[in-house]
Amino acid sequence: MKVCFLRGPGAEQSVVDRALKVAQKHHAEAVETRRDGPQTAPEGTGLVMTLGGDGTFLAGARLAAPAGIPILGVNLGRLGFLTEVEEPELERGLEQFFGLEIDVGGQAVGVIDADGAIVSTASGSTAYALASGGPILEPTLQDLVLVPMSPFALTVRPIVFAPGQDVTLKVVRGPAEVRVDGGRQGTPVATGDVIRCGAHERRLKVVRFSPPESFYQRLGDKLGWGRPLVPKK
Repeated sequence: MKVCFLRGPGAEQSVVDRALKVAQKHHAEAVETRRDGPQTAPEGTGLVMTLGGDGTFLAGARLAAPAGIPILGVNLGRLGFLTEVEEPELERGLEQFFGLEIDVGGQAVGVIDADGAIVSTASGSTAYALASGGPILEPTLQDLVLVPMSPFALTVRPIVFAPGQDVTLKVVRGPAEVRVDGGRQGTPVATGDVIRCGAHERRLKVVRFSPPESFYQRLGDKLGWGRPLVPKK
């Protein structure tokens, strides 16, 4: 993966060197550019990191947005309203980005920076996954949904995977822990550990006395889904 560093007018070489050092530690190819440089991110870029103020961040956004690349802003100016990390926290912010690697069905999906990730079936989609911003899956679906927890970049969103595929999570930067079905006791995992998530070979048989379409009625009654905030008189 390439990390494209966009250097603002006031970015000293020492700050750039600090960012390059972290990228190289994670075997990422570092590419440096300036605000008056190329208007497209190099092919293979997985992160655009801006070193400057809000103006530099907006210049980086023009590189990142068209290609759907996450952008991380480091504030070297006074205000830095759009940036996420202050200059003293540069290393910590970049380390956080290299935090979680995802593989689906043997195919690498990418690395996400988040506090964690939830992998859920349709049955669990209305629990913690929903509370973390994930979609509701209709009960008959056999898909898996992955929901990033408190993602660092706004471009990281929940994704639904087709049935029959395992989702593999590799902890790039630990320690962390795994919890199954909301269990109170977690299992510790360390950097380099791999967790494979998939549907059980046998489906749970649930006794229902109401027709399948009552699922939507329950969504409304129990979760308020599809109901107006202010009831009509």
